[in-house]
Amino acid sequence: MMINEETRRTIKAYLGGFIQGLIEHHCFESRHTMTTREASAVYASFEECARLIALQTYDVAERGYKASGNMPTAAAAKIEEIVSRINEGQTPDFPALIAEVLQVSDEEWVERPAIADLYLKDRISHEYFFEIKSPRPNKGQCLEVAERLLRIHAIKQKNRPQVNAYFAMAYNPYGTRLEDYRHSFSLQYLDMQNEVLLGADFWELIGGEGTYEELLEIYQEVGREKGKAMIDALAFGF
Repeated sequence: MMINEETRRTIKAYLGGFIQGLIEHHCFESRHTMTTREASAVYASFEECARLIALQTYDVAERGYKASGNMPTAAAAKIEEIVSRINEGQTPDFPALIAEVLQVSDEEWVERPAIADLYLKDRISHEYFFEIKSPRPNKGQCLEVAERLLRIHAIKQKNRPQVNAYFAMAYNPYGTRLEDYRHSFSLQYLDMQNEVLLGADFWELIGGEGTYEELLEIYQEVGREKGKAMIDALAFGF
């Protein structure tokens, strides 16, 4: 399953309106640069495109999903310890870290907040939680994302494949393959193989093989209508 014609039309209409809104409300067209607020809006546009594509095959697809809940107090402490270890230089092995968090138990439980940028649930009740952020995060953002992803597993008290929490990067600014990626903070503080979905890997989990290329085609179509310079800035390249 890739992007069907109805979803293609919906995404194209959404992107056209989104870009027109930037032009009218933020004067982007005259500046050719983006403020932090506008950059955040662009990542929100990736979230919406992903949600629309996921609606083709997933039973549930929601943005800004509240996954807050209770976890063992010992698990909360373990997550803090893990983040501290990564900060101090431990190479993260994300599946092992999830297992480490789930192995601890405690009679006392504590409530912790958790919000996923995008939440999906499939027909066999596997759940997916995505943090959709910049492909060039700083050190603090890497550590914060690691904490939030582990927190979701601790709240749900489930491992993969029942619960799947990922840092999703909508595009790879360095090339087409994971091997091309070279942002230093991500490589040092994230498990790129198991914790991160980069570019096509993210979009194909959402919509199947070929989804990334089809989405790029939609952006290019909108770009021909709205102006190539603007769509280059908005779509997978700023």
